[in-house]
Amino acid sequence: MTGTITLASALPAITVNMEISGPGASRLTVNGNNNQVFAIAGSGTVLMTGLTIANGITAGNGSAIANAGTLHVNDCNFSNNAASSSSQTIGGGIAFAGNLSLANSIVAGNSVSGSGTAANADIYGNYTDKGGNLASNSTGISSTIAPKLSALQYNGAGATLQTLIPLPGSRAICAGKLSNIPAGFTTDERGFPNTNTIYTGYSPGSPCVDTGAEIEGRFARNWGAVAEVAGVHNGNINSSGVGLDMVTAVCGPRYTRTMRNGKYAFFGQALGGAAVGFDSVFPAVTGATTTQASPAIDLGGGLNIALTPRIAVRAIEANWLRSTLSNAASNVQNNLRLGAGIVFRLR
Repeated sequence: MTGTITLASALPAITVNMEISGPGASRLTVNGNNNQVFAIAGSGTVLMTGLTIANGITAGNGSAIANAGTLHVNDCNFSNNAASSSSQTIGGGIAFAGNLSLANSIVAGNSVSGSGTAANADIYGNYTDKGGNLASNSTGISSTIAPKLSALQYNGAGATLQTLIPLPGSRAICAGKLSNIPAGFTTDERGFPNTNTIYTGYSPGSPCVDTGAEIEGRFARNWGAVAEVAGVHNGNINSSGVGLDMVTAVCGPRYTRTMRNGKYAFFGQALGGAAVGFDSVFPAVTGATTTQASPAIDLGGGLNIALTPRIAVRAIEANWLRSTLSNAASNVQNNLRLGAGIVFRLR
């Protein structure tokens, strides 16, 4: 099952052993839609991985999960869930009387309220911490942590998956543990790589992993910077008998849109820099020269098809290149460049 599940009513209690996960390309968010999301009976043992649970509301305890059994949670987000009652209200995110273990998960930004006693907004109970968690307001933890997550919204996975993404300054960034990621999982719920390569302290031998079901590995979502150096040769410009060799060096922003399966990545870019022409004839006031430089603009885009996490085929790249080298006519060169090749990613 993929995309966002929006509940119409509370789910039946879980009374048997069960695994709830979104493996591989299956990306899953459960929107409580003002209902309690999960309740686990004392006879149930549940393994939960790779989910975002938000917008759960209950007139009791544990709006995301009320656990009386055994619950193991890995790579999940619980945020914006609320519990309220007229008596004691505990565990706006997770309330449990059974057993709970957490790994690489966020339980923060939940709330409790009511006319009675209200406490432990995120977790009620002493859980087993397996590392890489961002959790506050649990029994035995007095500090309150602002999770700094986005609202439940579409964050780069097409129109079917809503997620909670870490915002700049979130303590979820780089707080996860690589050892807690199950074997075979190389992307997050959006299909993006689940190791973070841009934060301080990252090294290829010790990748940085964000806590929770969302990973943000770009300085701005989908945006990056690129620099290109290319050469052009024309042995006979417009049948004039004059040739031209030109080298361009340009840089600027690139926007990349990766499809949900992580295989196809479309990109567009707007680059600026310099063009240097040589082995040609460039008219000038004091006479012709054989070498000249001018500004250059490069607009274009293309498609990469991933073969492995680090190698992709550039199926096509098309660019419009404009330079302004002297030519005794318009002094403008407009070139369409088409290319393909192999892309290597170092991270």
